[in-house]
Amino acid sequence: YPSWGALPTATRAEILRGLACALEAHSEELAYVEALDSGKPLKVCQSSDIPLSIRTFHYFAELAGNLKGMTLETEPHDFSFTRREPIGVCGAIIPWNFPLMMLAWKVAPCLACGNTMVLKSSVKTPLSALLFAKICQEAGLPKGVFNLLSGSGAVAGEHLARHKDVLKLAFTGSTEVGRTIMKLAAESNLKRVTLELGGKSPNIIFDDADLDTAVPAAVTGIFFNQGQACALHPHSLGLPSLRMRKLPQFPLAEAPLCAAARARGSLCRRGSSRSSCKDLSSTLRRSSWASSSPRTPYRARRSTTLSSRPS
Repeated sequence: YPSWGALPTATRAEILRGLACALEAHSEELAYVEALDSGKPLKVCQSSDIPLSIRTFHYFAELAGNLKGMTLETEPHDFSFTRREPIGVCGAIIPWNFPLMMLAWKVAPCLACGNTMVLKSSVKTPLSALLFAKICQEAGLPKGVFNLLSGSGAVAGEHLARHKDVLKLAFTGSTEVGRTIMKLAAESNLKRVTLELGGKSPNIIFDDADLDTAVPAAVTGIFFNQGQACALHPHSLGLPSLRMRKLPQFPLAEAPLCAAARARGSLCRRGSSRSSCKDLSSTLRRSSWASSSPRTPYRARRSTTLSSRPS
């Protein structure tokens, strides 16, 4: 770690630019691996997940060369200055719903600031992280700057959270696991912790809404990425007056059933926009949410079971 953190910022920026360009050169391979590993349509990986991941590394490569402190005048003849220094060894635990994008969001800023990274990928989607590690070697990233663990959260994740040489840990996943990570971090070395937990806020539709726009948006908010995203809104709530309005037609009941039965191999056909489900339990929950009477689709239902983020 000290050699990477001690590099001039311009040198680190140049290395990260090279890594971003290497990822771009492997973009087609990354898209196929991501589609096979996560069940996403190849078209989505090619047009969204992979380009956005590469763009993240380009962005932080430029930022790495512009890390600056501040000079503050505290008295007429005195001043103070700040320096931005690396934390050290950082850990990250990522979920399975956006494997390479989650990796990019954790790894790129960490390396740009002069830290080293130990990343634990999800046991459900380990392949794109393994390919990324190989590309890091090809791009000339110094040995030990990026390190990859492929294992279960109960074993590899717990060891990472407990390890006293890890000075910061970032986690995206369920609230329950987040609590455990905070406890393990406190019991070990009081490492800094960044948590992105839970999600699934309700979608509220008011009585003056344009239903031709609101209803398809509500469906997308349930079934985008087969419902496997924290920013979605699986519950749609509306005022009682909406029951008197004519609703547009949409194949609400079809989406979760197709996802459960679809073969993953078909997703790699060019042009396919159909998605698969990495966690069947998530889709089945959404299927139950979509099973209310079509005459009252916006009735608020009492429910305390909200899907948590994948761990």
